This record gives sequence, structure tokens and C-alpha cells, in this order.
Amino acid sequence: MSYTVTAIRQELANAIGTIDGLRSSPIVPPSFNSPVAVVGSPSIAYDITTQRGCDELTFIVTLYVSVTDWRSSQLLMDSFLNSDGASSVKAAVETIGYHVRLAFASEAKQEFIGDVLYLSVELTVQYLA
Repeated sequence: MSYTVTAIRQELANAIGTIDGLRSSPIVPPSFNSPVAVVGSPSIAYDITTQRGCDELTFIVTLYVSVTDWRSSQLLMDSFLNSDGASSVKAAVETIGYHVRLAFASEAKQEFIGDVLYLSVELTVQYLA
């Protein structure tokens, strides 16, 4: 199967972008408005099946929620981390098909980007192509 990394990044961003109130970007933007999911460049395991049958691309999708107050920011992040439901990133990503799986979510951390404090979580998405 032939694929491009750019097309898959866009496909992931489009799926995540269906979540009401969550922006998404297939590239790392120079600036953004929160909440946002940023699809990073993948690591690629080529030829995981014989004779060029399949590659596995692993993307890190980073969720950013600005911290206006801790409780509301954490509750919003929690809604994106649910395994199903209208705000679930996992559910949105996995609508792409059986060959896509949100496998892991990191612990939330605090980080400043410029002068803005964000709560961020890294999601590991496995994509077979």
C-alpha cells in the first residue's frame, strides 16, 4: 500500500477536528489557540510484514489546554481522554478504521509556551499503512 506521511497527518488532524471545541493541526504551528491537538512527525517501522506488506507509523499527538483555572482545565482535558463519547480523541481517531489505534496517553504535565501556561498530554497513535 502506498501512502504519504503528509496525507496521514492530515487524516488524523481531520478526524480529531470533528470534536466540538477542539482545534487540530497536522503541523506544529508557530502559535495556536487552545484547546488544540497537534499531530507530530511519526516514527516509522518499515516492513513489519514480509515483502513490503505493511509499515507501522507511530505519531505523537499533543493535546494542549490553557490553564485558566486548574479545575476547568483538568475537566476539559479529561473529556478529551475518555475512551468514548463525543469529546473522546480516541473515539475520533479510531473512526478512521481498524488500522488506527490510540494506544497510550501520557501523564498530564504543565508547560509554558511563551507566557501562557498549558496542561499537555501526549497521545501515541499507531497507524498501519
